[in-house]
Amino acid sequence: MRMGSLGVARSAPTASPRGNIVRNLITKAALTLATAGLLAGGLAVAVPTAALAADGCTQDSTGTLETKDGYAGRIIQLRYNPNSWCAWGRISNGRQGDHIWVDRSTDGGRTWQQLGWTTIAGATSTQRYTEAFYDGGNYVMRACGDAGFNTPITCTGWH
Repeated sequence: MRMGSLGVARSAPTASPRGNIVRNLITKAALTLATAGLLAGGLAVAVPTAALAADGCTQDSTGTLETKDGYAGRIIQLRYNPNSWCAWGRISNGRQGDHIWVDRSTDGGRTWQQLGWTTIAGATSTQRYTEAFYDGGNYVMRACGDAGFNTPITCTGWH
């Protein structure tokens, strides 16, 4: 039971059978049209490759915006492709279990979205890259990393 605007108890509204029928018909029609469009035009599925990362970006540049010394000798880098306006993170001098990710912000770093979190998986690996993400327009990005859970986090500046 919910309280109405005058403080009178009333039941929660129920969906009308006619509304459900109309909603189901619209959904079925949309699915039918989408299926027909795929069959008429052929189905094309894009399969990402190792070189093609998130946001359609590639890691085809050796440009580094900033390098930061991290915990216990780790090196955190924000790398950048100026041709595609894409950036990604790199951790080096690391060990198995270390993490690297990038943060992307549209308000200068007051709030951000964490992207591409990954870890050094192999016992013999010492570095790891995140996926590349678009950072043109009003985006700024930074790379962050740590030496595993419960260790200090090191981040580059926002670029």
